[in-house]
Amino acid sequence: MYVSAVDTDAVVVFSRDTQTGLLTYMHYVAEGYGYNCEFLGPCADTIDGLENPYELAVSPDNQYLYVTGEADDAIVVFELGSSGEIATIITGANIVEIINDPLLDGARGIALSPDGQHAYVASGVADSLVVFARNGQTGKLTAVQPPR
Repeated sequence: MYVSAVDTDAVVVFSRDTQTGLLTYMHYVAEGYGYNCEFLGPCADTIDGLENPYELAVSPDNQYLYVTGEADDAIVVFELGSSGEIATIITGANIVEIINDPLLDGARGIALSPDGQHAYVASGVADSLVVFARNGQTGKLTAVQPPR
């Protein structure tokens, strides 16, 4: 289970017991969290896209998590591990890409099509709905409407 923590600019990850429904805290990632890290060393990059994480969507194949960062006008795409984790001690966050775009000004809502081929992002400040094509192999998004 993934929960957006707006006030702390974080996404919190829990595992769920399928028998009891009970949740167990796993970890979190937040604005400024490292990714592309060397083995137990420094990280090459830090996340800039999770300020006010507003909404989350998991791909139909359960391999990617998409998070809108309302105050960063962004979408952060995480690759999910086999247990649903979005970060490890060794590599930091499993980031696929961070998209910042003026059309995402105030990015809030995100929905994926049932076939996983498209993502739809609503932005309150830009007063826009942006349609993205989704690459099922890489999880990456490409804006298709409005056209570039």
